[in-house]
Amino acid sequence: MGWNVIVITKKAENPDRIFELLDYIVSPEGACLTVYGPKGELYDELDGEGYPILKKPLSEVSDDDSKSIGLSKWTLIGNTLFMDLAKVADNNRKPDDQKDWITEAQANYTYKHAANNDALVVGVATDPQEPEGIAYTTFKQLNEKYIPKIIMAKNEDECLASIQEAINDIYSQGFEKTEEFKDGVYQSNLKVLGQ
Repeated sequence: MGWNVIVITKKAENPDRIFELLDYIVSPEGACLTVYGPKGELYDELDGEGYPILKKPLSEVSDDDSKSIGLSKWTLIGNTLFMDLAKVADNNRKPDDQKDWITEAQANYTYKHAANNDALVVGVATDPQEPEGIAYTTFKQLNEKYIPKIIMAKNEDECLASIQEAINDIYSQGFEKTEEFKDGVYQSNLKVLGQ
């Protein structure tokens, strides 16, 4: 399945605790701890936004120091937004002649001007006041109800029954309106792109 997959097996004695751990790791606090370690090592305090005020750049931390603190520069589970903004906050605290030009370019150009212009994305947002938007909002709410049931099913039959129950419930709320709207926008986008 590749290197970037995390699974909770059927043999897990307490899968809820595993979910809690994964949730914590992707929280700002967990992300900070994973990448920068505990307070007192690379930083003593957080700024007003909750980003660590580093004593030295992360790039200057040796592999031995990283290992001794338990840091991971590459994390399988991460909060990319938090870490990117922490990197920008750290860079902004440096004098101009010490700023990392890559981080400057990311913060001032890439992050501000990056956009996903895929035919599946552009214009497909639904108006929450229209039937397709109301159905989409209901769909998202029902996902919160059914996804845990599906994931935590005791066996395949229970999982498939929960999936079918979710599909029936979603379509009973008019989800076909959302599908028709989004597919119409997608088809129009493909024509604009000449596809």
